[in-house]
Order: sequence, then C-alpha cells, then structure tokens
Amino acid sequence: MDCMERKHTRPNWLTRLTEYVRKVRRGPGRAEILCDNSGMSIAVSFNDGSVTKIRIQWPDVVSVFAFKRDVFAHDMICYGFETSEGCVEVNEGMEGWETMIDTLPTYLPGTLDKTDWWYKVVQSAFATNPTTLFTAR
Repeated sequence: MDCMERKHTRPNWLTRLTEYVRKVRRGPGRAEILCDNSGMSIAVSFNDGSVTKIRIQWPDVVSVFAFKRDVFAHDMICYGFETSEGCVEVNEGMEGWETMIDTLPTYLPGTLDKTDWWYKVVQSAFATNPTTLFTAR
C-alpha cells in the first residue's frame, strides 16, 4: 500500500471526533452514595447499563480526609476513605453526598463536622487543601 492509499483509509477528523464522543458517552452516567449503620455503599451506573458497586464497613475505615480536585474550570470537593485494602474516593457530584457528610459523624464518632472543615478545604482556588476528618484510634 502506498502513501495515497493509506491517506484515504484513515478516518477523517469528523469520524474521529464522532468516535471520541461515542466513547465518552459510554462513561459513568450516575453515581450514588448510601450510608447505613454498618457502612457505606457506592454504586456507579454506566451508560452502557453496567453497574460497579463498592461496600465499605465502618470498622474497616482507617481514616477519612477531605480535599479539592481541580477539574479544569472549577474545584470539586472530595472525600477519601482509607481502609487496609486501599482508598475509595467520593465527590460532591454524587447523589447522596450531602446526606453522607451530614451523617458521617454519627457513623464514625470523632469525625469533624462540616462546619469545622469546610472553609479549610474550599479556601484558595485550585489548591488541594487536604484535611483529615477522621482517624481510627
């Protein structure tokens, strides 16, 4: 195959853009946080119909920290839940976020209340400002 034949078989920019948009649309469609007396569940539903679920038991939580993530045009508030298995991140764009931050001190006694950490994390645009909210004793 010579150069001219290869040139014609390569998709044009519109085809490549269309494929990119289709790929992005298959990304996460919805994420939800649910808390109860025994732990927290995170369910991520993808646009292709698949669902990924994660369950964390409260006794397994080693620490919780809040921080900001720079997502280009704005900052997004996130929580990291550290366990012996690793770390799970949730963010303010997930359904159930407000309920989780309001009730977490009930499930993990000693967790800082929102009024005690919010301004430490949100001040200074685009700075991560990690703040420890809970450490197991």
